[in-house]
Amino acid sequence: MEQRTAEWFQARLGKVTASNVYNVLSKTVKGTPTSKYEDYKIKLMTERLTGEISQFYTTPAMQWGIEHEEDALKEYAFIYDTEVSQCGFIQHPTIQMAGASPDGFVGDDGLVEVKCPQSP
Repeated sequence: MEQRTAEWFQARLGKVTASNVYNVLSKTVKGTPTSKYEDYKIKLMTERLTGEISQFYTTPAMQWGIEHEEDALKEYAFIYDTEVSQCGFIQHPTIQMAGASPDGFVGDDGLVEVKCPQSP
């Protein structure tokens, strides 16, 4: 399953993702959930109830990263003399409504996440 395809979005629908787990775990100084938690909870509940994917935004910096991710993975593979296998959404093995989309797998038990800053 290729990332950012209809199949990928459907696989993530209503699930806590690794990219957003901080929204679930973040707390105020008093130890209560933050507004980000409440907003994320509403987003996930809405997706689960409607079966529709929530709209999301992509900043110019995020778009830059998406456009340069493949080159970054190739550079990583070259520098470390390894192969990177790209993957889609990976369902958590024990938490039904959670998963992640690593940028790639390395070997039998590794993964890689790349970041592509807009400036060197």
